[in-house]
Amino acid sequence: LSYDPTDPTHQKIFAGVGITSNGAIGPANSAQTRGGTRIGILYSNNGGANWVNMGGSALSGMSVVDVEARDKIILAATFEPQQIDATGAYGLYRSTDSGANFSLVPASDGLPNGAVTSLIGAPDDTTKLYAFVATKGLYASVNSGLNWFLLKSYAGDNYAHIATGPGGAVAVATFNADGIFTGLALSKSFGIAGNWVDLKVPQVNSGKQAAVNLAIAIDPKDTNIVYLAGDAASGSDISLAAYRVVFDPATGDSEYSPLSNLTSVTTPNTAVHADARSFAFLPNGTMVLAEDAGIYLRPNPQGDATWTALNTSALSVREAYALAFDAVSKRLVVAAQDVGTARQVAPGSAEYASVDDGGGDGFNAVINDKTYAKQSISVLYESAQNIGLGALMRWTYNRAGNTATSTSFPFVKGWSGPQYLPFLESDYTESVSGGSMNALPMASKVILNRIDPTRLAFGTNYVYVARDVNAQAQYLTDFTYVSRPNNQPVPGTVSALAYGAGDNVNALLAGGTKSLYMSTTGTWNSLSDVASYAVLPNVETPLGIVFD
Repeated sequence: LSYDPTDPTHQKIFAGVGITSNGAIGPANSAQTRGGTRIGILYSNNGGANWVNMGGSALSGMSVVDVEARDKIILAATFEPQQIDATGAYGLYRSTDSGANFSLVPASDGLPNGAVTSLIGAPDDTTKLYAFVATKGLYASVNSGLNWFLLKSYAGDNYAHIATGPGGAVAVATFNADGIFTGLALSKSFGIAGNWVDLKVPQVNSGKQAAVNLAIAIDPKDTNIVYLAGDAASGSDISLAAYRVVFDPATGDSEYSPLSNLTSVTTPNTAVHADARSFAFLPNGTMVLAEDAGIYLRPNPQGDATWTALNTSALSVREAYALAFDAVSKRLVVAAQDVGTARQVAPGSAEYASVDDGGGDGFNAVINDKTYAKQSISVLYESAQNIGLGALMRWTYNRAGNTATSTSFPFVKGWSGPQYLPFLESDYTESVSGGSMNALPMASKVILNRIDPTRLAFGTNYVYVARDVNAQAQYLTDFTYVSRPNNQPVPGTVSALAYGAGDNVNALLAGGTKSLYMSTTGTWNSLSDVASYAVLPNVETPLGIVFD
């Protein structure tokens, strides 16, 4: 998101449209399952009151990660942060006619071919721009993007985010294709060769999400200070890894101190949620941090301070994956990225309360409000990513919305017993918390049978069905492996799932990578290929399925 600094009214705003979500409703290595249509740029000439599309076919199908405008010249950096190895015509696109037409900046203008991971202008010179070309290096322009030249080479496995400051200051935070932060460099003289210093700073991307969660800024009042934030602090899944790095020109050395979870401050609000997106500064010097949990302010970024959240009823940050309505207690339940599962505190209320303090990515929330409706009881099944990282939760509620019971259905690779859900050992194909292949796929699915909601279906690399007899038992029964012949997994993990049709309670549909499978019996190895789906024109991976 940027504005045109040559517009004195600051009414011209440009928003790059792209896929940068940390969550996915299907295979995590696919950009398609993380967001919607990539349509280029959204443009407003009245401060955001109205928007129009810009970029057309030239930018369609690519993520625009940065936009810079200088009057009639508009530059768009294209790159897939959630699919770094994506192929296509990625690079820096330029329009010289106020966005009517865009074309790839040619190598003859000094910029090599390749995805541009970061694009930014100098705060005190509208003609100066910086662009980082993946696996190539840092390039600069002194004529608003018409011509480019190399400032610093970064050949090999190098990608980066850039920050600029007054007086020609520029900082580069690099990362590799695995999403790990690899280094921080600072120049205070327009990046001229020989005037770069490497700054000391700990790892800020232990979660390997640097492509989307690596924020960098230079202090606008002191260019010896660089701020860096990543995803999660080492040893934590929820606290932000963020540092203030101070360079000493006299010694050429640098020191860092944490900005989140400070031990030197005993007051609350010293830590913020993981997954940074960007920094900005208010005129009075207050730092603004945008990240996956919302927007935070830090009034004294150069010293110890607390954070103030701007998350209010007017700014609700939520990326919903599942939505269910409880017809018994008349409440909505939402499972959402990063914030787990929450229920309305009262029918029609704008306020929600966490169902389970476990948090994480709430992926599944399904309600049986039919079987026990006469007893004024509803049953909620919910889980976070990887099916709760080892447990499916069941909650029962009364008509007043109060919790009646809660039950955990655990599972652990290699463990057996009636209390454990018996997923196949070959189903544990993801690693979490430093383990080795110890988790089910992140976006694994849990649904209820449309006809008989005491029956459940699970979509992982395979498909399973089970039964919850009375919503009181400590174990699920009739747990059955339903998958393709010869124990083959569904290609690319199960992307969509439906269970129970009006004329066949056992009917199952499962989607995979550009494929669809069906079972009419719900029994062992009974999924068969729906061949007519795979031959459809322009077939894609199904993300939603429902029986007529």
